[in-house]
Amino acid sequence: MFYKNEEEVGAAISKCLTSQNLKREDLFITSKLWCDSHKPDDVRPACELSIQKLGLDYLDLYLVHWPVSFHAKPGRVLNVDDPDTIEFEEHPLEKTWKAMESLVSVGLVKSIGVSNFNRKQLD
Repeated sequence: MFYKNEEEVGAAISKCLTSQNLKREDLFITSKLWCDSHKPDDVRPACELSIQKLGLDYLDLYLVHWPVSFHAKPGRVLNVDDPDTIEFEEHPLEKTWKAMESLVSVGLVKSIGVSNFNRKQLD
């Protein structure tokens, strides 16, 4: 959700599928869980919103974008270059991961993973 371009990307995917006579299975589509949705109860709604905005039925890969969690404040514009706009939260990543696993179980995503994690953060 950070880049706010999922609808445009979804339109491009749809156009590509139609114009190139492709099937959904011909594409491998990845999206990421943004840092304001690490709370386990927020993981599924965030994924479902991404899928809906992309105009898809499922994702091939869904990644935890960063190993840090931000507090989501309605109306607040997050600027990663301005630390005053970021309020960090603590959410155990193990619980976030369990919620990610449930996305596979219900068929919203085929695979899950992480990005921007170092080896220590994975241990």
